[in-house]
Order: sequence, then C-alpha cells, then structure tokens
Amino acid sequence: MDDPRHPLTHRRRPKQPRMPRGRRTPQPWPTRRVARWLAAATSVVLLGAACAADESATDTDQPVDNQAVTRTAPDNGDSDGDGDGDQPASDGTGGTDLPHEWETVSVGEAGLDPAVLDRLVDDAAASGSHCLLVTRDGAIVEEHYWNDTDRTSTHEVYSVTKSITALLVGIAADQGLLDIDEPVATYVEEWQGTPSADVTIRNILSNDSGRYHDLTNDFVTLINEDDQTAFAIGLDQQAAPGDVWNYNNAAIQVLDAVLAEATGVETREFAHEMLFEPMGLDGEMKTDPAGNTLTFMGADASCRDLAALGVLVLRDGDWHGRQIVSAEWLAASLEPSQDLNPAYGFLWWLNRDGQVTNPDGAGDRDGGLAPTASMEMVAALGFGNQVLAVYPDSGVVITRIGGFGGSDGGDFSVATIGAAMSEMLVD
Repeated sequence: MDDPRHPLTHRRRPKQPRMPRGRRTPQPWPTRRVARWLAAATSVVLLGAACAADESATDTDQPVDNQAVTRTAPDNGDSDGDGDGDQPASDGTGGTDLPHEWETVSVGEAGLDPAVLDRLVDDAAASGSHCLLVTRDGAIVEEHYWNDTDRTSTHEVYSVTKSITALLVGIAADQGLLDIDEPVATYVEEWQGTPSADVTIRNILSNDSGRYHDLTNDFVTLINEDDQTAFAIGLDQQAAPGDVWNYNNAAIQVLDAVLAEATGVETREFAHEMLFEPMGLDGEMKTDPAGNTLTFMGADASCRDLAALGVLVLRDGDWHGRQIVSAEWLAASLEPSQDLNPAYGFLWWLNRDGQVTNPDGAGDRDGGLAPTASMEMVAALGFGNQVLAVYPDSGVVITRIGGFGGSDGGDFSVATIGAAMSEMLVD
C-alpha cells in the first residue's frame, strides 16, 4: 500500500477551504527599488554564484550561554577597524527564539584546517558581506558579522527563497495537501483548458514547465507588477512541458497560488506555521503590493536561519526531534529533476559533474557548479551572492549573506567555498 505521507505516492486529502486573498500589508518586498539593479545584473542574480562575507564586531564582551562566538581574525584581531577587536557576537534584542541552543566547537574539534578557514574568512571579509557562518554536524565552528549586524539580523536572500519554497511544497505534499505530479491547473483554474493544462507542479519545481520566459519579463516586468501572482499565471505557454529548461521566476511565482489553494491559507502563513516558527527562525516570507507571498525571491533570513535549514537537510528533515519535512521529499529534491540541467533539483542547485545549464541564458558550461568541491554539495543561491552550501558527505554547512552584488559581492562565490572545502577537511 502506498505510504500516505510519501510526497510522490500519497493520496491527496481533500483541499481545505481557502481564506479570501484580499490585500495584505505585512512588509511587502520593495520591488521597484531593486528592479533596475536586477535587470543590470541578471547573470549574477540567477547563478547566485558569488558570495562574500565581511566580519563585523559587536558591543558585548561575553557570549550568551552556549551561543557561538566570533573567532579573532588571523591578522590584528580587529578586522572591522573600529578599534575594539573582534568581540563575541551579540544577541542584540535577545537572540533567536530557537527551540534549542546552538552547540559550538573549536576548529580543531570540528576537524577543519584553521589556516584554510582563516583564509576563507579573510577572502569573505574583503567582499562586503553581512555574515559568514560555518557549521559541522550541527555545531557552529565559525561565525562572523559586519556592517552593524549580529546573529539576529535578517536580510533579503533573493533566490534562496526558491529553495525555501521547495521545502514548503514538500511539507504540503507530506501532509497530503497536494501531489507534485498533478497538473497545476488542479489548483489554478485559469490554466484549465489552455496549453498550460498539462504543466505539473513537478515541472515548475524542475524549471522545465515551458511557461513563457525572457530575462526582461522575469527581472523587470514581473517585479514591477503589483499582483505578481496574477501576472505570472496570465503568461503564455512557450514550449511543451519538459522540452526546455529555463530559470523561470514567473513560473515559480505560480507556486504561491498552488500552495494557497492547496493549504487553504496564504503561503506566508503556511511558511510561518510549518517551517519558520517550529524551527525558531527569525526570517519570514515577504509579499508583493497586492498581498501575494513571493515564492521566487523576497524571503528575509539571518545567517543562522540559513544554517538551520542546511542542518535540516543534513538531518533528513528532522529538527531536534520534529520531522519538518520528510526524508523522501528531500531525497527527491536533491537529485537532478530532469535531464536538461543535471545541476538542478527541485529549486535547489546541485554540484554535478558534467554540463551545467547557465540560468542567465548565456549557454552551457562543463565542470559542475563548483568544480573542485564535493559532488555531493547542494546549494540554495540568491542574487547578490547569498549562499547556503550544504555538504552531506562531511556534515559541513557554510552560509553567507550580504552585499547586493557588483563590487559588493566581489568574487567570493560558491566555487570559492568549494575550493576552500577541498583543502579544509582534516578529519
């Protein structure tokens, strides 16, 4: 008999009645303010490959109980130049409301090479970041903050949001609220009887939906729309499902309508209740001016939030005894989802040897996402070099949030992290 909680074989429960969408006011994402920047840096946006981290000092002298502290920089102990040295990270207004305390381990105890790690931090510090965090086996090894931020500071993580959305789809699938092999038209009636009628949720997650795509549409027009979900739904079908791989922001935004219809609540509320709150995360999903949850970008998160999501992946969806999302869903998400781009799962990037389809339309390249890194690495990547890199084979998670792009992002990329990881493991 099929497992009713297995995301690929369950029998869907009856849909819950959905509350009227209406207009909402919770901190909408400032779309127009950044639209011109996104358009100007499309290739960086989509690949999300550059990530930098720049170390900040805080004002407290002692760490809070069992919270991570910032290691002293390897040069003069004052990497931000403010004269007070690099002090332990502060809880600011009280710290994250995590249902557990982060354990900390020394670099040596973690089995990492301190010289390589110091070099990684130095490189990150030169690249305009807000934070850099390294964990191994769920314990914090290294944690740095800059630019008046601390462990509670949240920032826009852009397309890392896509990987968060994939987790939400998995949670809904685990609960029997949707089936990824169903047509999107099951939940989006506007697609019924149209060329998009055969597009499945799996196609959207895999970026091979064939929905209309061009860079201007995805990075200018879409983000200037008040109702981005309605705009995304209303686009045409450009190719048959499964025929073309495109990094399609508009198609992914349709998942807002799917999740809201399937769960009976707004996607933002579902995310809060099923992911952010049970994990004690400081971040949140954001909305467009019409109140729709942004599912292709727009989430806010702290470095610790992203690290927690990485640990969730390492632990097969278990968060300190609570199964947030099934191990089966994560296994399906973190394998190539189609043959057109083996470097892509269900809205997660994969480090796979061979050809990688560039998301910016600039053509294909060989060698993997991070050629010198473990082929087991998976990553959530966002514009401005936001990075969550997870190494299941070694238990290491590295997160970076910061500079919007261009000179701020430097050349500190997921490949840079991969190169360091190839030398960093001692044990």
